[in-house]
Amino acid sequence: MAFGDILQTVASPLAGPRGIGGNATSVWGTSRTGDKVYEMSPSDLSEIRQAASPDTSPNGIGGDDDTIWYCDYTSDKVYELAVSDLSEVRQGDPPLANPSGIGGGSNTIWGCDPAKVYELNVTDFSLVRDAVQPGSTPSGAGGDAHRVFSCDYSDNKIWELNISDLSVLREVASPNDTPYGVGGDASTFWHCDLGNDNNYELDSTPAVILSIQQMTNVESRTATGNGTIVSFGPTGSVTQHGHCWATAPNPTTADDKTELGATDTLGAFTSPLTVLLPGTQYYVRTYVTDPTDTYYSDDVLFVASSEILRPNAAGDVCGISSESGDACPDHWENVDEIEHDEQITQVYCGPSPGYLYDVYNIPAHSVGLGTIVKVNVWARFRRGATGAPLDSADIFIKTGGTYYDSWGAFDPLALNPWPGGQITVTEDWVDYSTAWAINPNTGNPWTWAEIDDDLQIGIALKSADAGAGEPYTYCTQLWVEVVYELAGVAGLNPALKELML
Repeated sequence: MAFGDILQTVASPLAGPRGIGGNATSVWGTSRTGDKVYEMSPSDLSEIRQAASPDTSPNGIGGDDDTIWYCDYTSDKVYELAVSDLSEVRQGDPPLANPSGIGGGSNTIWGCDPAKVYELNVTDFSLVRDAVQPGSTPSGAGGDAHRVFSCDYSDNKIWELNISDLSVLREVASPNDTPYGVGGDASTFWHCDLGNDNNYELDSTPAVILSIQQMTNVESRTATGNGTIVSFGPTGSVTQHGHCWATAPNPTTADDKTELGATDTLGAFTSPLTVLLPGTQYYVRTYVTDPTDTYYSDDVLFVASSEILRPNAAGDVCGISSESGDACPDHWENVDEIEHDEQITQVYCGPSPGYLYDVYNIPAHSVGLGTIVKVNVWARFRRGATGAPLDSADIFIKTGGTYYDSWGAFDPLALNPWPGGQITVTEDWVDYSTAWAINPNTGNPWTWAEIDDDLQIGIALKSADAGAGEPYTYCTQLWVEVVYELAGVAGLNPALKELML
């Protein structure tokens, strides 16, 4: 069986059925013949009781065990009826004239008119939201708090709508050529046909529906995936769910993925994406697995948003005393490697009474887009095998003609004492970093022009210890990481996608 297949067909208690709805235990119907509303048995759709309708053009009915909603096409009214005797409890005005269908439950009302499908407020029948009706001649709407159905008698179609925005989830042909009412709940689907005077129970097999939202917390090596399980399949749960990602479209669980485990709860969830490559474009999908299959959402495109820039020329100063490799002014070539070579090429200082420093230029960026979150300068330092470690290195930048380290602006000509951003270096090679979330010279977020045209990066070194042993401090690698925010959503426009490739 599949969604919309006929489970049972029963002649309507009265000719001209114009509406049907309810849930698994209560079925309500209405007919133009005799202007009646009635209750039917959910087991065989036989009549249990009937009463006169509030008006003479009944065109929709639905509800649940505790509530009945009803609408009249000619009088332009919607009503609540009493479950006890099908009498009128109250009435109100629909959003537009000629209401064509109504249904829902105790806490939800779905309706339609010749142009719109909508949700009404259960308190006063006011409009909560609406959307364009999928068919050309809408004739029924219903469901419950978890599912929405509609039908159209000219197109001979039945639809399940997305509860979040009332867009079409799926469609199926009506069993006959004049569909005039739909209703049901999470597990039940009722339908009626005006031309053949039939009521139906249809297969209500729910669809597995997933959505994916924009990535958040996007950085160079990590990001947070966001998704929503809108509906489960027939089992009502899943055995596994999460996000999967790859550098090509339509990733699957054969690619990198998170595994958040089994769940029987609908709604939003998040996943931590890790081990990303900086500056790399990724496609991400949500997925769920149930005993039958694995299901996926649309793609989201994002970039692990960090660009690495390494020294490519001498800067304003080359003042460190010693090197292994190129001499001044080309010290930058000793610290520019992608993979560190430890002591094959390096710059070092010691013994010395104070700090010595180098400043290096960097190339213009080529990958980064969007808003810069921070500028992070990294250096790989170690000290010689001495006594107690000392503050013997610093990382700084030059922008707007001024030098800045972690403590703020300083004058490098005043080398003794150094201003206060010193790093205590160990005997092992270790990566150290200093970050600037804003441009310290302007007090504003960084711009790409400032990165390309004005930024230099530098290091300062001094003797590790004036005593015995190896009183030197070394640097073998220096680079800047520009972290930026850029995340796409499903249906990213082609021009932007091309720009990101």
